[in-house]
Amino acid sequence: LGAIATAGPTWQQDRPDFLENRAPLIIAVDLSPSMDTADVPPTRLKAAKQKLHDLVQRRKGTRTALLVYAGSAHLVLPATDDPELLDTFIQALGTDLISKSGKDVAAVIEQAKRLLQQSPGTLLLVTDGADVAQLPTLKDDSLQVLVLALGSSPTLKQLASALDAPLGSLTLNDDDLDWVERHAQQHFQNADEQQRLLQWKDAGYWLCWPLLLLALVSVRRGWSLNWGAVLLLGLLLPPTPAEANPFLTPDQQGRW
Repeated sequence: LGAIATAGPTWQQDRPDFLENRAPLIIAVDLSPSMDTADVPPTRLKAAKQKLHDLVQRRKGTRTALLVYAGSAHLVLPATDDPELLDTFIQALGTDLISKSGKDVAAVIEQAKRLLQQSPGTLLLVTDGADVAQLPTLKDDSLQVLVLALGSSPTLKQLASALDAPLGSLTLNDDDLDWVERHAQQHFQNADEQQRLLQWKDAGYWLCWPLLLLALVSVRRGWSLNWGAVLLLGLLLPPTPAEANPFLTPDQQGRW
C-alpha cells in the first residue's frame, strides 16, 4: 500500500474552475433569401433565431461573437459574455440586411480566423446550403467548424465534408445545443496551452486511510512503538563516529 501511494496513482486532471466553460464561439448566420423558406416553421431563419436565443442564454459568461453572411460576410458583434446584448442583435437579423446574393463561407472563415488569433475557438455555421463552387477552397486545419443545418439541401453534406466539420441539425429538445457545446469545449481543451500544462490529481493520499487502519490494528499490549521508531530511524540515518571521553571508564565509554 505504501509503495502504491508513493507511486502517485491518478486518473483525473487538476483543472482549475476558471478554465471551465471558457470555449469561445463564433456564430455565423446565413442571411441569404433561402433562409425565409417555411419548411422549418415558422421559417428557417426564425427557427434558427429561437435556437440561438437558447444557446446564448446557456453560455452566459462565455465569450460569443456574431457574424452574418450571404454574398459577403460581416461582423455584427465582437466576442461578448453578455447574453442579453448578443440576443438583441440575433433577434434583429433578417434576410434584407445583405443585398449581395450568395453564400460566401470563405469570407466567414477569414473573419473568424481574425477574431480567434489570440485564443482557440469554434465557428458555428447556421445555414441551409452552400456555394458548391467554393467547396474545394474551404478546408482550413487551423479552425474548428461546426455546421448546424436547416432544411435538407444535399449541399449541406458537401459543405461539412469540404470543411471536415461535424454536421448537426435543429432538434425539438436541447440535443443540438448539447452537441454544439460539447464539440466547442472539447476543441478548446485540446488546443489551449493552459490545458496542456495541467497537473494530474495525486490520489495516493487516499491510501493513507487503509495504512492508518493497519497501523492501528498492529498495536498490541507489550509493544514498545517508541523504541521501534527509534530503531527504524537508526537504521535509516548514517552512523556517527564515537568520540572517547577521558573522564569515563572503559565500561562507561562502551555503554555510551
